[in-house]
Amino acid sequence: MATRSFEEKINDWQKLHDNITPELPNMPQAANDHAALEPLLAEARTVQAQQDIQVAQLRSTNQRRREIAKSATDLRNRLAATVKGNLGLEDEKLLEFGIQPRPRVIRHKRLSAEEQAAFLTSAAAKAQAKAAAKAAAKAAAKATAEAAAMVV
Repeated sequence: MATRSFEEKINDWQKLHDNITPELPNMPQAANDHAALEPLLAEARTVQAQQDIQVAQLRSTNQRRREIAKSATDLRNRLAATVKGNLGLEDEKLLEFGIQPRPRVIRHKRLSAEEQAAFLTSAAAKAQAKAAAKAAAKAAAKATAEAAAMVV
């Protein structure tokens, strides 16, 4: 079941108040509660109206906040570009302005075909040695387990 809104509840209370008014002579015991409900209805409507106004203000405030953020970001980017243009993209002084400098590129020596082949051969040999060591460790563990099983 969906939760009813406060406005729906106010309407229900108002309907009860209005419909019980002509029946009050037949139900005198309801007169005090009926009289107490009337000022609460007025206050509930006032509070609801205030909430509606505040919701509208909140939406307006949030919209303005988004506009400010967009404008400020645009101006920040333009200023950052100007500072980068004056100082250079890699200048450490950019940090003073809250701008990350471009990382300096460390260039590695390009390997010749022979050097690259040697590197790949070495890497393959290391991988084969690692796989062989792993297989040997597995075989040793299996042999130890079999020996332990025979002793029992």
